[in-house]
Amino acid sequence: MIEQGFTFKNSVTLTLLTLAFIVGEISHFLIGTVSQEMANDLHFGKQKCYPNETLSNLDLDDIGEICRDFETEEACESDGVNGTCVFKYSGQGIEYQVLAGPIFVVIFTLSGVFMGFLGDKVSRTKLLGVCIMLFSCCGCLMAVVTQYWHLVILRMGVAAGEAAMRPVAGSFLAELFDPSTRGVANGIFSWGVYIGYGLTFVIGNYVPDANILGYTWRPGFIIGCVLGIPIAIIIFFYEDPKYARKKPEDLAVEIEEKAKEALGEDIIIKENEDRYWQSIGKAFCQSSMILLFIAAAVRHTGGYSWSYNTQLYFEEYFRKENPGISLALCSIIGGSFGVFVGGFLSDLAVRRMGLHSRLWILSVCLVCATPFSVCVLALEPPLTYYMLLIYYFFAETWFAVLFTVIVEIVPANIRSVCIGLFLFLMNNIGGNIPILVEPVSEAFGDLRSALYIFFPGMVAASSILFLIASYPLYQEHKRKTLSEVRLVD
Repeated sequence: MIEQGFTFKNSVTLTLLTLAFIVGEISHFLIGTVSQEMANDLHFGKQKCYPNETLSNLDLDDIGEICRDFETEEACESDGVNGTCVFKYSGQGIEYQVLAGPIFVVIFTLSGVFMGFLGDKVSRTKLLGVCIMLFSCCGCLMAVVTQYWHLVILRMGVAAGEAAMRPVAGSFLAELFDPSTRGVANGIFSWGVYIGYGLTFVIGNYVPDANILGYTWRPGFIIGCVLGIPIAIIIFFYEDPKYARKKPEDLAVEIEEKAKEALGEDIIIKENEDRYWQSIGKAFCQSSMILLFIAAAVRHTGGYSWSYNTQLYFEEYFRKENPGISLALCSIIGGSFGVFVGGFLSDLAVRRMGLHSRLWILSVCLVCATPFSVCVLALEPPLTYYMLLIYYFFAETWFAVLFTVIVEIVPANIRSVCIGLFLFLMNNIGGNIPILVEPVSEAFGDLRSALYIFFPGMVAASSILFLIASYPLYQEHKRKTLSEVRLVD
């Protein structure tokens, strides 16, 4: 049997997978922090009037207010404002939103189901190695694109590769860590999201300004993604725990082999496949799973609406502000610490009160996060950063806790495919709704107003939905407790 918990070997494995996750998130989100430079280089998306930053001694925020009123190139660059405005690509527009959202999400979700299925059938370490190599190489190749469609193809490759991380690595880690340490392990693994996302602001705000070898935004993709290549090779040659330990079902395998001789192999295989898909169907028909999906989709909408528009928000309203380090620290410190504490508290709660208490912890944290998300949009820097740091601390407990609950309510032999299917459903809703930010902001004439709806609004709604999702688990816990009491009596 594999020794579970925070042993040296398990800790090294967790570290490698977390580092790979960091690279995956950089390849996923870096496009959002270099979108304006990328759009002006490749010529795609919406064009807007901006202050001419090549001129010195300008108050960019004040001039920006003037320039924002000009809607055509002729008006923007007319002599009426003495050349202080320039008409250029904003990094916004439907092309960017499609690239950031649907193109990634559709491939990510479809691949997630396929990867989850493969994760239950083949060596998970081999599968992870191939997928980490895929998203790392595609991320690096974004540095040499010359057309918008090149980005589309490579974005699909990143999505297909990263699709394996949560379902396959999540199933893998579930075997290395027991229920008493699983929440913390998932929390550490989820650091990859916040560290990777946070680093994109450092790379996206400072690498283009450094203009390495005259390539502006391009070296950032190589800097952010190249580490994944050696990690992929190491993970590929790891041994999967499901092949390294003595399986309890070995006796059943021997009986099955004898049955094959008598009844024919095809019949046995068909029965096994039928049981496999029946188990998956039963898992997803649980009321707790359905309610978890609804809550998670709403929460995911809020998170993606902010993450895909964070850099654009600061470029729109605070042009003289370089948010790179501040946003990175908010994500890395607030998100990483929050997800770790959330996992730790939920591990403590589950020992005392049962599985449903993980969702109670999550719901309370999201309630606390909501007012700070409002303040992020209502205040100006540096107060914005303080509010965002506190928001991340409370809000980012959700991902690790959610998937810890999922792996505990589905059978071990279908964990990978269940996580993959859950991600498929959650991302198709939560990952595609943020595309509405663009038309809603056009309707309101203001990006901030649209974000109030899709960011704090969705976070608040999800806090209520996660509390509702805990009810079936609470009822099941009560039934088990009463049964145990009767047995004792």
